[in-house]
Parts: sequence; structure tokens; C-alpha cells
Amino acid sequence: MMKLDRYDLKILDILSRDGRITKSKLAEAINLSVKPLLGAGKRLEKAGVIEGYTARINADVLVPRNPVWVQIELKQHNADSFARFEALVMQTPEVTECVAVGAGWITWSSLKPAPSTAISA
Repeated sequence: MMKLDRYDLKILDILSRDGRITKSKLAEAINLSVKPLLGAGKRLEKAGVIEGYTARINADVLVPRNPVWVQIELKQHNADSFARFEALVMQTPEVTECVAVGAGWITWSSLKPAPSTAISA
């Protein structure tokens, strides 16, 4: 395991929030000159601590998510089945709304599918 000093930790903290920061601004932010900063950065890259620099893509701008209504019918209609179903729905962030129709026999759920499902390379 690689030992990290306080500069390494500061570098990682700042880069994790802003991978596009210039070397000079990063050096200034951690009170280090550019040359030692470059050495630390290369060392962290060589050790595999820094694997690369990425951009966060806002997929909603590329592929708007439209709600989808899904009809779900439970095999068993008892308190335990409803409780398990409700717990699953509550754990699923894509489910934005859930409505029981017909005394709980049929449930309609409104989903907003993750945008990554609509994007293919």
C-alpha cells in the first residue's frame, strides 16, 4: 500500500472535485511550487492512485428521460407480499410514483428510466 503525505491527500481531494484545474492553480491551492507538484502527480499516476481524468456528462441533456407507466400484478395478495413489494419500490430511485388500483390487486408504477439505458456506444 502506498503511503500518502498531506500534499498527496490535498492533490487527490482537489482533483476529485475539479479534474480540469491547471497545474499552477493546483500548486497554489496546496502551497507547493509547480515542479514538486508535477512530481507528486506523476508518482500518483504511476502508482495507479490516479487512473485518469474524466468529465461528468449530463445525460439528461443528451437523452431526456420520459416517465413510463408499468402495470404490475403480484402473484400473492397478502400483507407480506405487499410489504416486500413496498420495500422494493422504496429502494428503487427510478420509481417516482406508485398507485394501487382495485383493492391492491394491480399496482401501477411510474418510472423514470436511467438515461444510461438509452445511450449506446
